[in-house]
Amino acid sequence: MRRTIRTGGFISRRLIHLSPVARYGIAIVAAEVATVLHLVLDPILEIRLPYIAFYPAVIISAWLGGLRSGVLTILAALIADHFWLRPSVDLLAGDLTDIGGLLVFITFGGVMSMLNEAW
Repeated sequence: MRRTIRTGGFISRRLIHLSPVARYGIAIVAAEVATVLHLVLDPILEIRLPYIAFYPAVIISAWLGGLRSGVLTILAALIADHFWLRPSVDLLAGDLTDIGGLLVFITFGGVMSMLNEAW
């Protein structure tokens, strides 16, 4: 279903129109699936990249829900990483690799969310 919506002189052609509850629900479910996937793969592959499973979750939730949904997934991933994936590591006490990976994840997730919102 393709509809054209006129909002204040700006024409938006989004293919998918979801309610706010559905958008945020997708964001939470995507973060939960990524967390479970990371927890399953971590012992098998000994993943050093804690956010690798969360990149697709951010992209999918931003694509389906827009900017706010993507940002919510980023926040959920940060919470999951801090409380469930690495509970003994403090953000500021980590080495430069951990902080760099965190900054790359936040930057990439934010840019992808903004691009999907603009699309």
